[in-house]
Amino acid sequence: YKAPTRRTVQRQLKRLHNNHEQMLLIELKNIDTLAVTTDLWSDRKLNSYMCLTGHYINSDSKLNSKVLSFTIFPERHTSENISYTIKKQLKRLQVYEKTHAITCDGASNMRKSFNTLKPKRLQCLGHKLHLVVCNALCLWVKDQQLSESSIPGKENDESFPDANTNNTNDTHNFDNVHSTVDDEISNDEPDIMDDEDSSSNEDSDISDNSSEMSDLINEHWEEGVTEDILSITCVQQLLKFELNRDEWEILEHVNEVLGSFSKATKLISGKKYSTIGLGLFAITSLKEKLEERSGKYEIDQLKDLLLNQLTNYFENDFDQYELLK
Repeated sequence: YKAPTRRTVQRQLKRLHNNHEQMLLIELKNIDTLAVTTDLWSDRKLNSYMCLTGHYINSDSKLNSKVLSFTIFPERHTSENISYTIKKQLKRLQVYEKTHAITCDGASNMRKSFNTLKPKRLQCLGHKLHLVVCNALCLWVKDQQLSESSIPGKENDESFPDANTNNTNDTHNFDNVHSTVDDEISNDEPDIMDDEDSSSNEDSDISDNSSEMSDLINEHWEEGVTEDILSITCVQQLLKFELNRDEWEILEHVNEVLGSFSKATKLISGKKYSTIGLGLFAITSLKEKLEERSGKYEIDQLKDLLLNQLTNYFENDFDQYELLK
């Protein structure tokens, strides 16, 4: 066997690319309406890329999704460059006039790029739900990490100022939830580790993770872990992850409240059906769930924190909220 040369591989790849592009052009000619999702990201070497994915109903009345464009993005991440590239790639495929909506993140440069684009901007609902939870529960990364907004030329995401800044009131409220657990424990089950309903929501990963960690720690202590089995260093490392009874109680309450967010995220993340029609349903259902009172202070307090952020990111964003309707 003689391996093909580099030039042969390059030539064959170009031929395949041209063939598939022509097939895509023929298929796109037969559709009337197109929705697009797009994103920008960078690898570890700070090489940036842009991807455009088209979503449409084919001749068999089935939802179809195909990558329209996957290109390197060497320019600065300004709104003008983003707008130019999106328009260029869609016009190349002769679908710019057919594109009615483009789903993207909420970065300020991405939002501003739609000032010169014909299609409407629809912000990713999954991204918004993530921000609701992070800001409501004060889940911020302490060390500044590299993100799109920190890349030279990338404008900051002004639409989510709370995502990287501490909200003192919410932090204080969340601490109050922690402090009131002691008052409630005496009225609850004697040991939350033995509660058969601890994994009340199988859709949420936090329940599985907390249960596994709980079982692991209990297993070690019940077997009487000694220095013969684990070194002193290992024991010290294990102790860092040991949660007390109050902390397990808080995790159970958080898991119970976030179960609805897990279901909503899965609902709007479907790949085999159109999710735009389910967006408003998911948000209104979440709001109704958060407005329900459980009679437990810490659970209701968590719901209030999440409800405030849900209102902030959805109902207060009037244009986007109306677009969902």
